[in-house]
Amino acid sequence: MSISDKLNEAVLGGPLAFLSDEIADVTFDAVTNFSKTTSSQITRHAIERGADVTDHVIDEPKTYSIEIIMSNYPINPIDPVSLGGQTILERIAILDEWRAAKQIVSYYGPEETIDNLIVASRSETRDAEMGLDGVRMSMTLQEVTLAESVTVDIEIKQPIPQTGLAASRSNSSTSTSAPAKKSMLRSLY
Repeated sequence: MSISDKLNEAVLGGPLAFLSDEIADVTFDAVTNFSKTTSSQITRHAIERGADVTDHVIDEPKTYSIEIIMSNYPINPIDPVSLGGQTILERIAILDEWRAAKQIVSYYGPEETIDNLIVASRSETRDAEMGLDGVRMSMTLQEVTLAESVTVDIEIKQPIPQTGLAASRSNSSTSTSAPAKKSMLRSLY
């Protein structure tokens, strides 16, 4: 158990969960439900017998659904002893800003940390049980697969000789460029 988990357990009675874009944090007073969905898109067309089926299956990004409770008495993740911090409206404004800007965020929860997420959707419910100082929220976070481009220099020792049709085309002196396009109506005037 990490030091922050031990502090949160001792001071707060449980581990803290929050979203962060490395600039701003949105803390949750409680995570009441957390689910992860993995799925694949599978071709609907016939596959030739003996063909590699994996060529016809595409993994979809993971989707996380969380249900949370936020109150106007949030806990500041930097100072777990404090009971001050952002109001519900301030945290909702940050979530909406992230969603509109398609900002990549990370989820830090009691069980795991998940990077490279986008806030795909959220809905909030205010009811008599929560009162004026609380809100229940359902949120969908979708994982984004980030790729890194890499260039590799390849040294060719001997040029590959052209044979057949490719050789005859490269040796011919005729131009194969497409004719310039001209307006048919313009030529009438």
